[in-house]
Amino acid sequence: MSLVPTILFNEMSNRWSQPKTYVEAILLIALISIALVFMVIFIKRPRPIIAYSIVIAILLLCFIFDMEYAFFGFSLVAIIFTMAFMFVNMGEIRKFLVLKPSNNSKDFAFNSIDKEMKKGYVDKITEAVKSLSNSKTGAIITIERSINLDEYIKTGTVINCPITPELLETIFYEGTRLHDGAAIIRGGLIVAAAVFFQPSNRGLTGKYGARHRAALGIAEVSDSITIVVSEETGRVSLAYNGVLESVVIDEFADALNKALEAEYNGGTRAPTSELTIEE
Repeated sequence: MSLVPTILFNEMSNRWSQPKTYVEAILLIALISIALVFMVIFIKRPRPIIAYSIVIAILLLCFIFDMEYAFFGFSLVAIIFTMAFMFVNMGEIRKFLVLKPSNNSKDFAFNSIDKEMKKGYVDKITEAVKSLSNSKTGAIITIERSINLDEYIKTGTVINCPITPELLETIFYEGTRLHDGAAIIRGGLIVAAAVFFQPSNRGLTGKYGARHRAALGIAEVSDSITIVVSEETGRVSLAYNGVLESVVIDEFADALNKALEAEYNGGTRAPTSELTIEE
Protein backbone atom coordinates (compact mmCIF):
# COMPACT_ATOMS: atom_id res chain seq x y z
CA MET A 1 0.00 0.00 0.00
CA SER A 2 2.86 2.35 0.75
CA LEU A 3 4.03 2.06 -2.86
CA VAL A 4 0.90 3.81 -4.22
CA PRO A 5 1.59 7.23 -2.65
CA THR A 6 5.25 6.94 -3.63
CA ILE A 7 4.44 6.11 -7.27
CA LEU A 8 1.84 8.91 -7.40
CA PHE A 9 4.30 11.41 -5.90
CA ASN A 10 7.03 10.41 -8.38
CA GLU A 11 4.58 10.64 -11.29
CA MET A 12 3.48 14.10 -10.16
CA SER A 13 7.10 15.24 -9.83
CA ASN A 14 7.95 13.98 -13.30
CA ARG A 15 4.91 15.57 -14.90
CA TRP A 16 5.55 18.96 -13.29
CA SER A 17 9.32 18.94 -13.83
CA GLN A 18 9.15 17.48 -17.34
CA PRO A 19 5.92 18.45 -19.08
CA LYS A 20 5.28 16.74 -22.36
CA THR A 21 5.25 20.04 -24.23
CA TYR A 22 5.80 23.65 -23.19
CA VAL A 23 2.47 24.53 -24.77
CA GLU A 24 0.74 22.04 -22.50
CA ALA A 25 2.38 23.49 -19.40
CA ILE A 26 1.70 27.11 -20.39
CA LEU A 27 -1.93 26.33 -21.20
CA LEU A 28 -2.44 24.63 -17.85
CA ILE A 29 -0.87 27.49 -15.90
CA ALA A 30 -2.88 30.06 -17.87
CA LEU A 31 -6.15 28.23 -17.32
CA ILE A 32 -5.54 27.84 -13.61
CA SER A 33 -4.53 31.49 -13.25
CA ILE A 34 -7.59 32.77 -15.13
CA ALA A 35 -9.91 30.51 -13.19
CA LEU A 36 -8.46 31.61 -9.84
CA VAL A 37 -8.69 35.29 -10.78
CA PHE A 38 -12.35 34.95 -11.70
CA MET A 39 -13.15 32.94 -8.60
CA VAL A 40 -11.52 35.45 -6.26
CA ILE A 41 -12.60 38.70 -7.92
CA PHE A 42 -15.85 38.15 -9.78
CA ILE A 43 -17.69 35.01 -8.68
CA LYS A 44 -19.93 35.53 -5.68
CA ARG A 45 -22.12 32.46 -5.99
CA PRO A 46 -21.17 28.90 -4.91
CA ARG A 47 -22.18 26.94 -8.02
CA PRO A 48 -19.72 28.53 -10.48
CA ILE A 49 -16.93 28.20 -7.91
CA ILE A 50 -17.67 24.50 -7.48
CA ALA A 51 -17.78 24.02 -11.25
CA TYR A 52 -14.44 25.78 -11.73
CA SER A 53 -12.88 23.74 -8.93
CA ILE A 54 -14.05 20.45 -10.46
CA VAL A 55 -12.76 21.36 -13.94
CA ILE A 56 -9.38 22.46 -12.54
CA ALA A 57 -9.08 19.29 -10.47
CA ILE A 58 -9.80 17.13 -13.53
CA LEU A 59 -7.28 19.12 -15.59
CA LEU A 60 -4.61 18.54 -12.95
CA LEU A 61 -5.32 14.81 -12.86
CA CYS A 62 -5.24 14.58 -16.67
CA PHE A 63 -1.95 16.46 -16.69
CA ILE A 64 -0.40 14.32 -13.96
CA PHE A 65 -1.38 10.99 -15.54
CA ASP A 66 -0.65 12.06 -19.13
CA MET A 67 -4.24 11.70 -20.30
CA GLU A 68 -3.78 13.76 -23.44
CA TYR A 69 -7.24 13.51 -24.99
CA ALA A 70 -9.00 14.09 -21.70
CA PHE A 71 -6.73 17.02 -20.94
CA PHE A 72 -7.47 18.55 -24.33
CA GLY A 73 -11.21 18.06 -23.91
CA PHE A 74 -11.41 19.56 -20.44
CA SER A 75 -9.15 22.42 -21.53
CA LEU A 76 -11.78 23.30 -24.12
CA VAL A 77 -14.47 23.06 -21.45
CA ALA A 78 -12.52 25.43 -19.20
CA ILE A 79 -11.95 27.90 -22.05
CA ILE A 80 -15.62 27.86 -23.10
CA PHE A 81 -16.74 28.21 -19.47
CA THR A 82 -14.41 31.17 -18.96
CA MET A 83 -15.54 32.92 -22.15
CA ALA A 84 -19.21 32.39 -21.27
CA PHE A 85 -18.65 33.77 -17.79
CA MET A 86 -16.86 36.83 -19.20
CA PHE A 87 -19.73 37.48 -21.61
CA VAL A 88 -22.43 37.17 -18.94
CA ASN A 89 -20.52 39.34 -16.45
CA MET A 90 -19.13 41.87 -18.92
CA GLY A 91 -20.43 44.75 -16.83
CA GLU A 92 -18.52 43.70 -13.72
CA ILE A 93 -15.37 43.05 -15.74
CA ARG A 94 -15.55 46.47 -17.42
CA LYS A 95 -16.07 48.07 -14.03
CA PHE A 96 -12.99 46.31 -12.64
CA LEU A 97 -10.74 47.02 -15.64
CA VAL A 98 -11.84 50.45 -16.85
CA LEU A 99 -13.35 52.64 -14.17
CA LYS A 100 -11.67 53.33 -10.85
CA PRO A 101 -12.62 55.63 -7.98
CA SER A 102 -11.08 59.06 -8.22
CA ASN A 103 -10.29 61.27 -5.25
CA ASN A 104 -10.89 64.35 -7.39
CA SER A 105 -14.31 63.05 -8.36
CA LYS A 106 -15.20 62.26 -4.74
CA ASP A 107 -14.64 65.90 -3.81
CA PHE A 108 -17.49 66.86 -6.15
CA ALA A 109 -19.77 63.90 -5.54
CA PHE A 110 -23.35 64.70 -4.67
CA ASN A 111 -23.06 63.19 -1.21
CA SER A 112 -20.15 65.46 -0.27
CA ILE A 113 -22.11 68.59 -1.18
CA ASP A 114 -23.75 70.68 1.52
CA LYS A 115 -27.22 69.35 2.36
CA GLU A 116 -29.03 72.54 1.37
CA MET A 117 -27.08 72.86 -1.88
CA LYS A 118 -27.82 69.24 -2.74
CA LYS A 119 -31.53 69.81 -2.12
CA GLY A 120 -31.40 72.80 -4.45
CA TYR A 121 -29.74 70.75 -7.20
CA VAL A 122 -32.24 67.91 -6.79
CA ASP A 123 -35.10 70.40 -7.02
CA LYS A 124 -33.68 71.85 -10.26
CA ILE A 125 -33.18 68.39 -11.78
CA THR A 126 -36.70 67.40 -10.70
CA GLU A 127 -38.18 70.50 -12.32
CA ALA A 128 -36.37 69.75 -15.57
CA VAL A 129 -37.34 66.06 -15.55
CA LYS A 130 -41.02 66.87 -14.96
CA SER A 131 -41.00 69.33 -17.85
CA LEU A 132 -39.23 66.84 -20.14
CA SER A 133 -41.70 64.13 -19.11
CA ASN A 134 -44.75 66.34 -19.76
CA SER A 135 -43.46 67.27 -23.23
CA LYS A 136 -42.36 63.68 -23.95
CA THR A 137 -38.83 64.84 -24.70
CA GLY A 138 -36.34 61.97 -24.62
CA ALA A 139 -33.48 62.56 -22.18
CA ILE A 140 -30.73 60.78 -20.28
CA ILE A 141 -29.07 62.56 -17.35
CA THR A 142 -26.25 60.95 -15.35
CA ILE A 143 -25.17 62.10 -11.89
CA GLU A 144 -21.50 61.22 -11.34
CA ARG A 145 -20.58 59.71 -7.99
CA SER A 146 -17.22 58.48 -6.63
CA ILE A 147 -16.23 56.72 -9.88
CA ASN A 148 -14.78 59.21 -12.34
CA LEU A 149 -16.53 59.39 -15.72
CA ASP A 150 -13.87 61.39 -17.58
CA GLU A 151 -13.41 58.61 -20.15
CA TYR A 152 -17.06 59.01 -21.12
CA ILE A 153 -17.01 62.79 -20.96
CA LYS A 154 -14.36 62.75 -23.69
CA THR A 155 -16.91 61.23 -26.07
CA GLY A 156 -19.24 64.23 -25.72
CA THR A 157 -19.10 68.02 -25.61
CA VAL A 158 -17.72 69.68 -22.47
CA ILE A 159 -19.88 72.62 -21.35
CA ASN A 160 -19.22 73.10 -17.58
CA CYS A 161 -22.40 75.10 -16.90
CA PRO A 162 -24.40 75.47 -13.67
CA ILE A 163 -27.41 73.20 -13.26
CA THR A 164 -30.61 74.93 -14.35
CA PRO A 165 -33.90 73.42 -15.52
CA GLU A 166 -33.85 75.63 -18.60
CA LEU A 167 -30.42 74.44 -19.68
CA LEU A 168 -31.28 70.77 -19.22
CA GLU A 169 -34.47 71.22 -21.24
CA THR A 170 -32.56 73.06 -23.97
CA ILE A 171 -29.89 70.35 -24.19
CA PHE A 172 -32.47 67.68 -24.95
CA TYR A 173 -34.62 69.78 -27.26
CA GLU A 174 -34.68 67.85 -30.52
CA GLY A 175 -33.54 70.85 -32.54
CA THR A 176 -30.18 71.14 -30.76
CA ARG A 177 -26.98 69.32 -31.70
CA LEU A 178 -26.53 68.07 -28.11
CA HIS A 179 -29.84 66.26 -27.64
CA ASP A 180 -28.60 62.88 -28.91
CA GLY A 181 -26.64 61.51 -25.97
CA ALA A 182 -26.36 61.86 -22.20
CA ALA A 183 -25.72 64.88 -20.01
CA ILE A 184 -23.33 64.29 -17.10
CA ILE A 185 -23.66 66.21 -13.82
CA ARG A 186 -20.69 66.54 -11.50
CA GLY A 187 -21.43 68.36 -8.27
CA GLY A 188 -23.24 71.56 -9.20
CA LEU A 189 -22.24 71.57 -12.85
CA ILE A 190 -23.46 70.04 -16.07
CA VAL A 191 -19.97 69.10 -17.23
CA ALA A 192 -20.82 67.56 -20.61
CA ALA A 193 -23.60 66.73 -23.04
CA ALA A 194 -24.01 64.42 -26.05
CA VAL A 195 -22.02 61.77 -24.16
CA PHE A 196 -21.98 58.20 -25.42
CA PHE A 197 -22.38 55.24 -23.02
CA GLN A 198 -21.68 51.62 -23.93
CA PRO A 199 -25.13 49.97 -24.00
CA SER A 200 -25.84 47.04 -21.72
CA ASN A 201 -25.77 43.61 -23.36
CA ARG A 202 -28.18 42.20 -20.80
CA GLY A 203 -31.32 40.54 -22.09
CA LEU A 204 -34.34 42.84 -21.91
CA THR A 205 -38.00 41.96 -22.31
CA GLY A 206 -40.78 44.28 -23.35
CA LYS A 207 -40.47 47.60 -25.14
CA TYR A 208 -37.37 49.63 -24.43
CA GLY A 209 -35.20 52.24 -26.13
CA ALA A 210 -31.53 52.90 -26.73
CA ARG A 211 -31.50 55.39 -23.85
CA HIS A 212 -32.66 52.73 -21.39
CA ARG A 213 -30.00 50.32 -22.56
CA ALA A 214 -27.32 53.04 -22.36
CA ALA A 215 -28.48 54.02 -18.87
CA LEU A 216 -28.32 50.42 -17.71
CA GLY A 217 -24.87 50.09 -19.30
CA ILE A 218 -23.36 52.96 -17.30
CA ALA A 219 -25.16 51.74 -14.16
CA GLU A 220 -23.44 48.36 -14.54
CA VAL A 221 -19.92 49.80 -14.61
CA SER A 222 -20.10 52.76 -12.22
CA ASP A 223 -21.86 53.99 -9.09
CA SER A 224 -23.54 56.82 -10.98
CA ILE A 225 -27.29 57.47 -11.00
CA THR A 226 -28.89 57.93 -14.43
CA ILE A 227 -32.31 59.42 -15.17
CA VAL A 228 -34.07 58.36 -18.38
CA VAL A 229 -37.11 60.09 -19.89
CA SER A 230 -38.94 58.17 -22.62
CA GLU A 231 -39.72 60.14 -25.76
CA GLU A 232 -42.66 57.84 -26.52
CA THR A 233 -44.57 57.98 -23.25
CA GLY A 234 -42.72 60.51 -21.07
CA ARG A 235 -42.20 57.81 -18.46
CA VAL A 236 -39.22 58.34 -16.14
CA SER A 237 -36.78 55.65 -15.01
CA LEU A 238 -33.76 55.55 -12.69
CA ALA A 239 -30.70 53.37 -13.33
CA TYR A 240 -28.18 52.68 -10.56
CA ASN A 241 -26.33 49.73 -9.06
CA GLY A 242 -26.99 47.73 -12.22
CA VAL A 243 -30.79 48.08 -11.91
CA LEU A 244 -33.28 50.04 -14.02
CA GLU A 245 -36.63 50.90 -12.47
CA SER A 246 -39.62 53.03 -13.46
CA VAL A 247 -40.56 55.98 -11.26
CA VAL A 248 -43.90 57.76 -10.89
CA ILE A 249 -43.23 61.37 -11.84
CA ASP A 250 -44.88 62.76 -8.69
CA GLU A 251 -42.52 60.62 -6.60
CA PHE A 252 -39.40 61.37 -8.62
CA ALA A 253 -37.70 63.69 -6.12
CA ASP A 254 -38.17 61.18 -3.29
CA ALA A 255 -36.93 58.33 -5.50
CA LEU A 256 -33.83 60.29 -6.52
CA ASN A 257 -33.05 61.25 -2.92
CA LYS A 258 -33.57 57.64 -1.87
CA ALA A 259 -31.15 56.46 -4.55
CA LEU A 260 -28.57 59.03 -3.46
CA GLU A 261 -28.90 58.10 0.21
CA ALA A 262 -28.88 54.35 -0.46
CA GLU A 263 -25.66 54.70 -2.43
CA TYR A 264 -24.11 56.94 0.21
CA ASN A 265 -24.94 54.49 2.99
CA GLY A 266 -23.38 51.63 1.05
CA GLY A 267 -26.69 50.07 0.15
CA THR A 268 -26.54 47.32 -2.46
CA ARG A 269 -29.13 46.12 -4.93
CA ALA A 270 -29.00 42.78 -6.68
CA PRO A 271 -29.05 43.24 -10.47
CA THR A 272 -31.74 41.30 -12.29
CA SER A 273 -31.05 39.08 -15.29
CA GLU A 274 -34.07 40.36 -17.19
CA LEU A 275 -35.85 43.69 -17.12
CA THR A 276 -39.31 44.62 -18.28
CA ILE A 277 -39.66 48.22 -19.31
CA GLU A 278 -43.17 49.20 -20.28
CA GLU A 279 -43.37 52.06 -22.75
